[in-house]
Amino acid sequence: MGSNIFAYSIRRIVAGVPVVLIVVFLTFALTYLTPGDAAVYLAGDDATPEQVQEVRSSLGLDRPFLEQFLTWLVGLFSGNLGNSLVLPQTVGEALLIRAEPTIMLALFAQVIAVALAVPLGVLAGKFYGGRFDRAVNVFAVAGIAVPPFVVGIGLILLLSVVLALFPATGYVRLEDGLLGSLGSLVMPAIALGLAQAAFIVRITRSTMKEVFSSDFILAATMRGFSEKRIVLKHVVRAGIGPTISAIGVSFATLINGAIVVEIVFNIPGLGRLLTSAVESRDVPILQGLLLVITVAYVLLNILTDVVQAAVNPKVSF
Repeated sequence: MGSNIFAYSIRRIVAGVPVVLIVVFLTFALTYLTPGDAAVYLAGDDATPEQVQEVRSSLGLDRPFLEQFLTWLVGLFSGNLGNSLVLPQTVGEALLIRAEPTIMLALFAQVIAVALAVPLGVLAGKFYGGRFDRAVNVFAVAGIAVPPFVVGIGLILLLSVVLALFPATGYVRLEDGLLGSLGSLVMPAIALGLAQAAFIVRITRSTMKEVFSSDFILAATMRGFSEKRIVLKHVVRAGIGPTISAIGVSFATLINGAIVVEIVFNIPGLGRLLTSAVESRDVPILQGLLLVITVAYVLLNILTDVVQAAVNPKVSF
């Protein structure tokens, strides 16, 4: 079994290499073709065309597309993503400094989503059509319909302004204490986690409903197995595959949701970095961010497939 999983993992990684290479090219091409000129921003509003051209030449932005791409590619494979045009940092340093809040927020939100969605989905599938199932369905529809930033604003008003339980904005870094860091992320994590929970619970509910009504569950019940054993050993294992896929997809999309939520809660993460890079036309930062996000998305999909193959007996290696 272990050797099969390892071989399957290697095949999935190899299959993902062409995707990553395509992503690398498209990342550079899209940022190259995006309207706007970083030289104009850096030169200032009062700069003459000659001064703008001088800045453009000093940054190498006037070179042909292929030459710029090859230079960036060589730096990429040597571990150098380039230097920010605006920040006094390399792209790698800027990403590392701002990655911690985003990663912590995404992990915290995902824990909330899974802890809430999986039990609710299993119970809704068991009591399909009943009051509990209808209540879970209302929660799922509301969670998908209401944007996370709206939930975030509501949480700030309730938990910060009215009850004064959590700070309204900001982020406490891990080096200053784990509890303080988690406390600063409670509200944004709930805002993000509820939206992801709504997506996961719909998938889990639908899958578990089919599993609970299947013949082998009826046979296990007639043989006298306890309800706890049936649910944990048979129902969850048989229906966990689509739920794992939903968790993988939701975690990959958390970065997109984090961009808006980080702005609402003034969290200095990758989302804030992305918006500032777009405003200042900081092309190297945009290229680095897009590359990291898309490669992470590919890797998360590979990891999801491997985990699903390991826990779901229906999946063939």
